Amino acid sequence: MSNVQDYPSRLSDPASRRMGTFSYLPPMTPDEIRAQVDWIVQNGWNPGIEHTEPQFARSNYWYMWKLPMFGETDVDAIMAELEACHAANPGN
Repeated sequence: MSNVQDYPSRLSDPASRRMGTFSYLPPMTPDEIRAQVDWIVQNGWNPGIEHTEPQFARSNYWYMWKLPMFGETDVDAIMAELEACHAANPGN
């Protein structure tokens, strides 16, 4: 049996808190993000972009960037929306 490594996250240490699946990953490069978006599209999922200020990451409510992209299969269009969201909300 493999050992499961404990992640030392504590409420008393804001820098140690992790929220959501992707928060445990190192920052992704644009190519890695593109690969994730491509996987979403190839598997028939509908992409949607959510964002929030870092200090509110624990909140139940995140902002939705426009509407979910139902049926969108153009990875370039999705990446353009990600870039537009980031440009409009650089700290999120």
